[in-house]
Amino acid sequence: MTGGQPVDGSISVPQIARQVEAEGIALLVVVSDEPEKYQGHEDQFPRGTTFHHRSELDDVQRRLRELSGVTVLIYDQTCAAEKRRRRKKGEFPDPDNRLFINEAVCEGCGDCGVQSNCLSVEPVETELGRKRRIDQSSCNKDYSCVNGFCPSFVTLEGATLRRAEGHAFDPAELARRVEALSIPHTHLDQAPYDILVTGVGGTGVGRSAR
Repeated sequence: MTGGQPVDGSISVPQIARQVEAEGIALLVVVSDEPEKYQGHEDQFPRGTTFHHRSELDDVQRRLRELSGVTVLIYDQTCAAEKRRRRKKGEFPDPDNRLFINEAVCEGCGDCGVQSNCLSVEPVETELGRKRRIDQSSCNKDYSCVNGFCPSFVTLEGATLRRAEGHAFDPAELARRVEALSIPHTHLDQAPYDILVTGVGGTGVGRSAR
């Protein structure tokens, strides 16, 4: 589940596996960023279950689509947004490394983004064209971006982010600026209307309201 929603009751990957087994599936596959954690616990899963690293996800999906009958793929990984929340609370391991991209070396090929499919790998416009950088505020320390063929990555050990300095503000000045704002023209009337708020896992939510 994304967004760190609370789950009522007890549920685990082996429990999900046994449930779908009882429903008569043809094959079950488990994909995880830590498949090694299932070693020695294979007896908790249906016979024939295979375990794969998430880097094999595309190959696994292609193999499953060629099989007849209902197949199930369980993807087991903690939500990136939930990882950041837990780390702030000291409830989740926090690797002591941070990755940066040296823009002077980066050639802008974008392979780091292709390999990681990570939203924290952002384009940055430079005098020498578009290159890439890592948004440290949203980075979940997944490190899959280094799987790309690129010499521009720099790993810092023990690095911490700078905290932005606060600025004093004048409430009277703020009120003056608010009053100076013009009221935007609206196109809404009494008829029903739809609103779509877009987002991608952990950074927003898609919802149509009437």
